[in-house]
This record gives sequence, C-alpha cells and structure tokens, in this order.
Amino acid sequence: MMRLPGNFTEKLLIGMATGNTITTVISLFLPLNGYVLLTLLIISFGLAVLVRRDLAAMFQQVKSKLNILLFCLPFIIIAFIIALNVPYNYDSGLYHIQAIKWIETYRAVRGLAHLQGRFGFNPNIFTWLAFTSLYDLFHQEIFSVNFTVFAILTGYFVNRLYTLSHEKRSLNLFLFYALAFVAIIFLFDNLSSPSPDYLSAALPLFILVRVIDINRHPQPAQLDFGAIVILCAYVFTVKISAVALLLLVLFVLYNYRQRAKIFTRIVIISALIMLPWLVRNVILTGWVIFPFPSLNLFNFDWQLPLSKVIHEKNAIVYWARVPGPNYLKIAPLGIKNWVPVWWGRQTFFNRLFFICSLLCPVLIFVLQIVKRYNIGLFKNAVVLTAFAGVLVWFFAAPEFRFGRAFITIAALSPLLILNFDKRVIAASHLIFFTALLFLFAVQVFIGRSMLANAYRQVASVLIKPPLMQGPDNLTFKVYKFKGVAVYKPMYGDQCFCHVIPCEPNLDTTFTLRDSDLVDGFVLKRK
Repeated sequence: MMRLPGNFTEKLLIGMATGNTITTVISLFLPLNGYVLLTLLIISFGLAVLVRRDLAAMFQQVKSKLNILLFCLPFIIIAFIIALNVPYNYDSGLYHIQAIKWIETYRAVRGLAHLQGRFGFNPNIFTWLAFTSLYDLFHQEIFSVNFTVFAILTGYFVNRLYTLSHEKRSLNLFLFYALAFVAIIFLFDNLSSPSPDYLSAALPLFILVRVIDINRHPQPAQLDFGAIVILCAYVFTVKISAVALLLLVLFVLYNYRQRAKIFTRIVIISALIMLPWLVRNVILTGWVIFPFPSLNLFNFDWQLPLSKVIHEKNAIVYWARVPGPNYLKIAPLGIKNWVPVWWGRQTFFNRLFFICSLLCPVLIFVLQIVKRYNIGLFKNAVVLTAFAGVLVWFFAAPEFRFGRAFITIAALSPLLILNFDKRVIAASHLIFFTALLFLFAVQVFIGRSMLANAYRQVASVLIKPPLMQGPDNLTFKVYKFKGVAVYKPMYGDQCFCHVIPCEPNLDTTFTLRDSDLVDGFVLKRK
C-alpha cells in the first residue's frame, strides 16, 4: 500500500482532500445523507485494520508531542467556542447553506445553477460539509470543517514556533511563522460558517509556509513537495481564486522533471482530485469551470446561457471592486475610475498590507540582483507566487477575503531574507511562551464579541449550534414549477436555512427538465 507523502499535518489535510474527493464522486450519483455517512464509516473502520501499523506510528508521533498539544489547547478551546456561534458570513445565508441542502437531498442536479447562479460556483468543500453535517442526527447542519482545519493548522504552527525558538539564527523565521499564524487566527469569523473563504485562505497560507519549512532541510524527502502539489490542486477546487498557486506547482514539477515516476504519480493524484469536481461543474452548469465563459466545451440542454455566465463573472469582479448599489455603473469604466473608489473604502491596515505586498517582493528581487545574494529556488518560488497572487487578486476581484494568503506572505517576505542572530539560547523558552501569550491575546481580543455571544447562549449551543435564521418578519412566497413548490423570500435575497428549493431572485426563463427536481432545470423553449 502506498504511503501518504509529507509530514503529519500534510497527511491529515491530504486525508481530508481524499475524503472530499470520494464524497464528490458519490454526490454525482447519490445524495450525501446519513446512510452514506454510516456506510463510509464502516468501510473506513475496515480499511483502518489494513493500515494499523501506519496508524500506530502516527499515534506514537502524536504521543511524542503531548507538550505541543497542551500548548495548542487554549487556542483550540477559544476557536471551538467561536465556532458555536451562528454563521456570520452573508453568503452562507445567501447560497452556502442552500447549496449544501441540495447535496444532502439530491444527487448532482443537472442545470441547478439556473435556479441560482451562485450554485454554479460549486466549491468542492460543499460535498464534504454536506457529508459531515450530521443533519439526520441533529435535524440541522453542523458545520465543523473550518474549525477542524484550524485545529490541525494550530498544531503545525505551534510545533514550528517551538522548534524555531530553540534554533540559532532563526528569529526571522520565528517571526515569519508567528505572523502567518496571526493571519490564520484573523480568519476566525468563518469558523462557524460553511464558507469556502476559510479554506481558500488558510490552506494557501499553510502551503506557502510549508514550502519554506521543507526547503530548510538539506535533503528534503522526495515526496514532500509532491504533497504540496496535491494540496494546491485541492485548494483550486475549493475556490478558483487560488489559481496563482499554479505557479508554485510549476516550480515543483520542474524540480521533479527528471524523476519520471514521481512526476507521473503527482500529476495523476492531482488530476484524480480535480476530475470529480470538474464533472460536477458540468452537471450543475454545463460549463467546465464556472463562471469562465471562455471554456465552452459542451452543448447540453441544461447548459446555462453565455449571457448568464458573463453576468455572474461580472458580478464577482465588479462587486469586489466597488461593493454597493452602483457597482455595475462604476466598476466596468476602467482602472482609473474604480481604483480611487476601491482605495477609499479600504482601512488603514488593508492599505498598508497591500502596499507592502507589492513593494516587499520587488525589494527582495532587486536586492538579490544588486547584491548577488540568492535566497534559493523555493524561497523565490514562494515570494514570486505570493506576488503573482496579489496581482491576480487585484486585477480580477480585489476583495480582501479573496487574497488574504497571498497578501500576507508577500508582505512578510522580507523576513525570508533577513537574519537575526538570536544569541541568548537560554531565553528560548521565554521567547516561545511570550509569543504564545501574544497570539492567544490576539485571538481572544478579535473574537471577543463572538465569545461573549456564545457565553450568553452556553446552555443551548453546547448541545448544537444555533441555526442561521433570517429576520423574525421574514416570510416566503410560493411559486409552482410543473406542480413543484419553489419558495422566494419576500424581503432580501437570503433563504437562510429554509427548505429547498428556495430562490431569492426568481427567474422565469427556465423550467424543470421533467416532472421532478432531481431531473434538473433547462431554459424554456421559445
């Protein structure tokens, strides 16, 4: 049996990506309900017997790091309490929860994006969220994936900080990892939400930092960088805003160009992760990647018209540039028109990080040329990928939640070229615990309102988190499609946790393909 590449954290994340891929394949044929969960759990326990030695080795690895687990515990407890809150992400009420309900109830529905265009975005993580929602047990969705990933990454970053605090001449990297962990902590507002924004920021942060980590070893394991490629492929299926990671993938594959067997294995595994997601895209929209109007490869009867694809693409781009009621008027006018409006809406810290993310990578490249100092292929790859990610983000959809990972790494990149000589090794414990205390204080401070809210509802949220409910006066109007009831909120554009099908902007240009929802949707014939 082939062993998983990478370190302990990578194995957990690749395991999640593998599980997500399996659930996406199943979702093409079956709804992801409690029966599927129970079946896969039974199969997993059976397979665990076959890999019991590997599992025992992993358990021993965890057991040897009990002190690290203890240091992680305060961060995980605070994150757990924050995760008990109602989802705060607006898009969760708009389409995240509704999309997950479709996955729980039906197999992949042809032309589902006719009902609501955002269903066509198809973040791969939605099938995993549906699979792990435990709806049949609690009669509501429990969204625990983002919290679980936070716990995994906390273990990685705390372990790295502990190691670096005991190494000579590594204070720059210690600060780099500490500030990257701060960026992870600042994603707290999506811990209670099914939003793909969390993984699309947290995983690229981990990937870019992990490359630096692997590159520090004189002889990195052959498959360590292979794990990076696999995770890059997976992140792209979660949110295509991570497309700049393709540059890092090219660096890694170039590194393996003369190792045909490893190269082929990495490419095949990555393709297997992406293929079910691409197939699901085609089923939901008729397009390979939605909303990319240039990839028009099919002519299925359920395919969304080109005009709707362009509309959804423009809505993402223009709203990110100029959010608000005038976004369709200002954003298309050109960079001279929308940039001043966009800049005026940014906070001081957003402006500072954006400027640093542009200037710092350029400074690093210039210093290497002028001083003939080389920081190494993969450090340069990380800096270049982050810089490219910032540029792609800015010109494509410059809403900060889409570019957090690349902006953070690009802004912190000078720490990769600086060297601070930490002379007092005896102070290593003091440095480590001071950093942990600071990071914990940051987590508590920025999450204080959600912590207070969870505390006020402690008796109920410990049983199950609250539902994302709309306003008390929210009512729904019922429309009929070939005898099937479709609900529309009377106010606003959010359906929240209402039963499906629910469509806030009811479109009369489409209809059912047949007599049942599972048959899908098509445009009405003229």
